[in-house]
Amino acid sequence: MKRQLLTLTALLGLSLMLFSCSDDDKTTGPDVEKDVVYINNNVNTYVYDEYDLDSDGKPIAETTHKDSLNFEQEVNKDGKSAREYKTFTNESGSYEEAETTYYSSEKNKLYIHSSVLLSTFGSLQAEGISLGDILTFGNEWFLLADAKAAAGVKKTIYTDEVTTDFNEVNVTADIKAETFRDGTKSVMVNNESKEAHIYKVNVNVSVNSIASFDILAEFYVVPELGIVKRKVIPFSFTIPFAGTTSVNGIEQVLVNYYMTVQADS
Repeated sequence: MKRQLLTLTALLGLSLMLFSCSDDDKTTGPDVEKDVVYINNNVNTYVYDEYDLDSDGKPIAETTHKDSLNFEQEVNKDGKSAREYKTFTNESGSYEEAETTYYSSEKNKLYIHSSVLLSTFGSLQAEGISLGDILTFGNEWFLLADAKAAAGVKKTIYTDEVTTDFNEVNVTADIKAETFRDGTKSVMVNNESKEAHIYKVNVNVSVNSIASFDILAEFYVVPELGIVKRKVIPFSFTIPFAGTTSVNGIEQVLVNYYMTVQADS
C-alpha cells in the first residue's frame, strides 16, 4: 500500500468480470466446521482501487488510483512454498512496478510474508520519519488467517524495540503487533453474495513510555478467491507538549480479477 500517513514515530495494499465489494451490516461468527482454502491458484491478476481515507473514514477522491497485483511464480521463500506477486501502481498516471510480496496457503490458513506487512504499514510517513525506517520485520512468515480460530482471540506475531531520532531528540518505540479474527461479512462479487472472513492486524506503538497508540489494519478474505479489501483505519495520537495529530487511513478494494484460461483437453 503506497502513500502517506504518519507523523512522529510515524509508523506504522471473472475472467474480466467487474467486482463490486459492499459490506452489509451483519457480522457473523466463524463456521469452524467448514474447511476453506484462502488462495485461488487460477487467479493470476487482481486489480484494486486504492485511495486515502480522511479522519471520518471517507474516501479522498483525488487520491484514487489502481494497483495491479500480478502472480509471477511459485517459489520457496524463507522456508515456505509460496506464491510471488508483483504490484504495479498507476499512482503517477502510468503503471510502474512498486513492490514484491509473498503469500502461502494451507488448508484453513493464510500466511503472509513480512513483505506484506511492510506493504501495508511501511510507507506511512510524515515529518521525516517513516515506518519503513524503524520496522524490522526481517524475512519472516506470519499467520494472518486461521479459519478455525475463534473470533476475537488475539495472537502476538511481532514485538520489537527501536530507537530513532525525531527533531534531534532520541526516542525509543516499543512495537507490538497482534492478529485476530473478527467474524464474517457478506460482500457482493459480480452481483453474487460472498462470505468474506475478516482478519485484523493491530500494531501498538509506545513512544518513550509517554505516548501510546494503535494502528489497525483490516483484511477481508474470500475463500477460493483471496483478499478483496485491505484497509488501514484513520487514527490520531497525542504527544505531550506537541499536541494531537490525526492520521489519514487508506483503503484498497478489489474491482477486477483475471483467471488463467484452462486449455481444452
